[in-house]
Amino acid sequence: MMRTRLTRTIGLAVLALLLLGSLAVFFPGASLLLTAPPIHPLEEEWSYTTDSASGTLSSLPQTLDAPPGTPVVLERELPEAFAGPRSIMFRASLQQSHVYLNDELILQGLEETSGPARLPVASHWGLVHLPPESNGKTLTIQLTSPYEGMSGVVNEMYYGSSGGLLLHLVDAHLYELISAFGILLLGIILTAVYMLFYRMQPYELLYIGLFSIAIAFWLFAETRMLQFFTGSQWLLGGLAYMMIPLIPIPIFLYVRDVVFQQKKPVMTVFAYTFFAQFLLVTTLQFTGVMDFFISVQVSLVMLVTGFVWTVSLVVREMVLRNNKEAKLFLLSFSALFLTAILEIIRFFTADPVLMADFIRIGFFLFVLTLTVHSIRQILQRVRRTQELEISHQLAYRDPLTGGPNRLAFDQALDTCFTKEAPPYRRLAYFDLNNLKPINDTFGHREGDKALLQVFEQLQLTFGRYGTCYRIGGDEFACLLPDESETRYEQINAQLDAALKEKSRTLPYALRLASGSAALDPNRDHSPGDWLHRADHAMYAEKQRMKAESSFYTNESGPS
Repeated sequence: MMRTRLTRTIGLAVLALLLLGSLAVFFPGASLLLTAPPIHPLEEEWSYTTDSASGTLSSLPQTLDAPPGTPVVLERELPEAFAGPRSIMFRASLQQSHVYLNDELILQGLEETSGPARLPVASHWGLVHLPPESNGKTLTIQLTSPYEGMSGVVNEMYYGSSGGLLLHLVDAHLYELISAFGILLLGIILTAVYMLFYRMQPYELLYIGLFSIAIAFWLFAETRMLQFFTGSQWLLGGLAYMMIPLIPIPIFLYVRDVVFQQKKPVMTVFAYTFFAQFLLVTTLQFTGVMDFFISVQVSLVMLVTGFVWTVSLVVREMVLRNNKEAKLFLLSFSALFLTAILEIIRFFTADPVLMADFIRIGFFLFVLTLTVHSIRQILQRVRRTQELEISHQLAYRDPLTGGPNRLAFDQALDTCFTKEAPPYRRLAYFDLNNLKPINDTFGHREGDKALLQVFEQLQLTFGRYGTCYRIGGDEFACLLPDESETRYEQINAQLDAALKEKSRTLPYALRLASGSAALDPNRDHSPGDWLHRADHAMYAEKQRMKAESSFYTNESGPS
């Protein structure tokens, strides 16, 4: 039946989608699609001048021979398309940029310092808004990089409306931005789940969450879209470099607390070392001693060294202890490690600016595997915790009445002698008369029913003012915070009246022998002393009742 309903639901959903698609395809009507304004490449007719050469460029991008610190000057006359207002967008890769229109400075990209801080050289987009009637004027772009390999790089250039250029940028890098946001959201969710279940100490979720957040910030810096969110030159030029020493720290802590059966101090040392590296590279950039672009090579070497050492320790753990957590970590980490190696190779051999393609795939595989495994582990812990809680509750519950049992009573009694302000001041002790005759005459099921009805009446009377217990067989007890004898006798009278009323519907009488004792520090030196006095009072009452009690009574049993 359930499968038939599911098949029917899926069939209706598919039918609805087919109907919507058919209407859109065969009856489209007027096209109302929103499109971005067109943009155009600005690649030809550029002349260039460097420290040692000059010439013309037939296409972009190009890499010219220019020593570090020397400017590359690009010039061209603007065509008729610039008769109206137009904008030009270009990418400066770790370069300072200056833009002139007829030798008038209209854009300066970067600053060298801000107060005492030396700002990093940031790769950035230059968006130049040109006034109307700029056609025929000379546009000059000057690019300067202090780094070998980046000096002389000339990227693509486009012109059009400013909105069209920005939409083009979004369209080109939207996937990277969405993936970075997705990873950040995953990290926040995992960290939040850890906080919800922190008493269970799910460290794996915390470390995977922090690792995801660190990776997300690094990916944001690599998306080429960070300028949509901040104009800070420090963040644009330094975020990616500062995150590199921070990224492995959660992994080291994960291995220490989750993978290893015995914690290894070396992983803590790694974590502190890489945090110190983060502080060091930031300080070196801030003081101008060493730029991020130079110190990143040391950070990458440290990154590889730390991961190789970590993997070797995990392999040793797996071999010597047959550790399943170590096997899973190695399987997950292999994808991340291999893609990280590819990124580092590309950094040193190809494009040191464009990264994150390979590592994004490795990250998803790594985090997905560990997250699924961690969720399974958490669910198992939750089930075990629930089972323990149920076992704990059953240990303190009487199976017949569902109320607290003798173990719970003893524990509550102990608190009255271990706390400066005892939660209870009077102990009432009860015994059901004639339980054996009830069992012998009507059966044990009826005897159990009698015990249950007595406990229910205790709960309705004494339970409103304290806590009631079935402490075994036909014996019950109640602990009251009020030590007043008068108050106890009033409640006990209500209980007797309720039991007599209940007995009118039964073939036997429900009668309780009762006794109580107020907590007296001078006489009650232990729970046993207090219990003995209450029991003695109850026993005296029981003996009195025996002389006048009857199993069947005219006023309590059926006529």
